[in-house]
Amino acid sequence: MSADAARNWILTARRQAEIAQAIYLGESFVRSLAESSGAVGVRMFQANHIQAAALIYDSHVHLVVCGSNDEYDWFANSNSRIRYVAKEKVIEGHKGFVDSASWLCREILGTGFRPALNGKKMYLGGHSAGGAIAEILPLFDDRLSPAEVFTFGSPKWCVTDSVPLYLAQGWKTHRFVMSYDPVPYLPLTLWRMMLMQRYFAHTSTGIEVADSGELRLCSRVSQAKRFAVISRAAMGIAGRGVVTYAKAAVLGALNRVPLVPAHDSARYFEAINQSAVRGTGYLEGE
Repeated sequence: MSADAARNWILTARRQAEIAQAIYLGESFVRSLAESSGAVGVRMFQANHIQAAALIYDSHVHLVVCGSNDEYDWFANSNSRIRYVAKEKVIEGHKGFVDSASWLCREILGTGFRPALNGKKMYLGGHSAGGAIAEILPLFDDRLSPAEVFTFGSPKWCVTDSVPLYLAQGWKTHRFVMSYDPVPYLPLTLWRMMLMQRYFAHTSTGIEVADSGELRLCSRVSQAKRFAVISRAAMGIAGRGVVTYAKAAVLGALNRVPLVPAHDSARYFEAINQSAVRGTGYLEGE
């Protein structure tokens, strides 16, 4: 990757993470970011309690999806049965995320958003459950096909055997993870075994980002570290009360849970922002 390409890549990732953070803060923050960054338009979408925002620029579009802490989504996203994605019935995925992507796709296209994509390059992404949903979205409609996908702390959604079929779609996914964020390890192997389901996998190699902004490709995670990550998250949640612990344990904690700081969208943004500073030396640009 050339220096210019690397610069554009990290700035694009930073914009995606910044939009995700703004979505959680509220629509006024999204619109303020759109205005300050020179966007010519902004759209907000909501399907059940899944939220998304599109910032439209002269030459490109950023579409970002986020989950929520709403109990409805916790139940929906904990449904790890298998469902075929779209009409082709070739790619199989986590039913909770596939259902959410289907609902959001109908909402986005139903608002007349399609004209905004004519002739524009689209960057697609999301945080937490929103990252998994964002990866699935273009499988439902070619009009949402992205140039690239950026996810932050996203869980697994694709059945292992379907990963090569997903990769054949042609776009590249950049999956950012922070050390000791438990969500990228979900759904747990034990959970899948209990339900007698097939294994889920990520569709791309993770890019571990440190708070300092240092980036490195994730190596194969040992069982010891996997246990340590999940145990640390569980202990932190349990410390806040039995009710919260039970909810997180049963439902999989697949959304943005403030009790797990390593999963916080603000922390992802700050870390990637530091990477942009380290790699480019300045903050201007898209």
